[in-house]
Amino acid sequence: SVLFSFLEGLITDVNIKSTDARVYLHFSSFHPRNTFKSIVYSQCLRYRRIINDDIKLHRRLQELKDCFVRSGYPVTLVDGVIKDVVSRQRNLTYKPKDKSPPNRILWIQTFGPATQAITDAVKEANNILTTSPAWEGDSKVIGVVNRRPRNLGDLVQKRKKYRLRLCVDTTA
Repeated sequence: SVLFSFLEGLITDVNIKSTDARVYLHFSSFHPRNTFKSIVYSQCLRYRRIINDDIKLHRRLQELKDCFVRSGYPVTLVDGVIKDVVSRQRNLTYKPKDKSPPNRILWIQTFGPATQAITDAVKEANNILTTSPAWEGDSKVIGVVNRRPRNLGDLVQKRKKYRLRLCVDTTA
């Protein structure tokens, strides 16, 4: 919502519809851990860009924090993201992305039980490689990309490629 005051000028606030349940992806769901932090971050950053009054921003972020905590998010995670977002400038200007290809190697993995171990190994390799003169100035040399494994929906939609066979036990 937008208000105008002769004393304060233009005042902006987030408009929350009365039908909005303010329910977010539950923290106990089976998703990569960075997904949850990204959801909190994107919502907080949205509030930061829209609301121009710091007092109102803190009030709205507290309301948002309560919504995330009701969805099972740890208070420390939400507080850390809020602290990061509040410290940022309220920047509304568009910055074009750098079109040059990154000086980076991508490790593509299918999300699964070994994901965290691979991510840790890549992080350790990055610490070693960034000390090399060839990669000086780069914060990440190797980037990890997670790919979703095939599921039943993929198999059903691509019937010609993946045929499902019905096996019936006739010995019983």
